[in-house]
Amino acid sequence: MRNLIGHAYAMNWLADNGWPALRAIRAYSDEHRTKLANNGNVTWNLPDPRNGRDSATRVCGRGRREAAQAATRRVVEFEARATAQNFTPHVAQRLAEENTAIRHALAKAKGELAVERERVRALARATAELSLELDQTREELATAQQVTRLPGFRA
Repeated sequence: MRNLIGHAYAMNWLADNGWPALRAIRAYSDEHRTKLANNGNVTWNLPDPRNGRDSATRVCGRGRREAAQAATRRVVEFEARATAQNFTPHVAQRLAEENTAIRHALAKAKGELAVERERVRALARATAELSLELDQTREELATAQQVTRLPGFRA
């Protein structure tokens, strides 16, 4: 919480004071980076902090972007290894068997579908023929006026 408040205070101060504030912060950070490097050179083999603009990131090892890219690269490598670990000849064989079974089921379903389509075609032909016969019968009945009508039903 203390760092967050300090950071907010520094950002407000920076916004209020502009470029002179930014120069002051850079000078302060350069001074502390130099102290860190001088302290670290005694025990660690650290590069000189006066090498350039990104010397602070060099002191720490590498820049933020490089660290993020390395982290992303590690995640991608991990996912590739996990995928490769699950891909064994046994798994490949099982997938091939499942694929064959699914293809056989698909062929069977296609055969059943073809039979059903043929039934539908036959029913459509029969319906058309019966419809024609019905129309012909109606025409014959309409032309035959000699039919004797029976009296209606009496209750």
